[in-house]
Amino acid sequence: MVDTLYDSQLVQQMSRGNTAFVNQILQVFTEDAAQAVECIKLGMEENDYEAIRNYAHSLKSSIDLLNISLLKNVIRQIEQSAIDQSSMSQIEPLFQILESHISEVIVAIKKDIKM
Repeated sequence: MVDTLYDSQLVQQMSRGNTAFVNQILQVFTEDAAQAVECIKLGMEENDYEAIRNYAHSLKSSIDLLNISLLKNVIRQIEQSAIDQSSMSQIEPLFQILESHISEVIVAIKKDIKM
C-alpha cells in the first residue's frame, strides 16, 4: 500500500496488522480531505480566514499521518497565511497545489483499497 503519493506505514504500525482498520482510516481520509479542501476553497471565496485556518489545521495531522511529503509544508503555509490574514493571492497558488495533489492522493488511495 506504500505509494509515492502517500505512505500508510504509520497507520499500518498503529493497526498492528489489522487491514480493515487501515482501510477504514484511508477511506475516512478520502472523505474528510475532500470536504476540507472544498471548505478551504469556500473560505477563500468568502475571505473567511478563520475557516481557511481551521480546515488547513484539520488536514495537517492527516497529511502528516499519511506522510504526504509534498503537502506537509504547503498545508502549514496555508494555515499560517490564514493566521496572518495574508492576501488571498498569496494563498491561491498554495491552494492550487493542495487541491491538485489531494485529488491525486485520493485517487491512489481509492485504487489501493478498491473503493
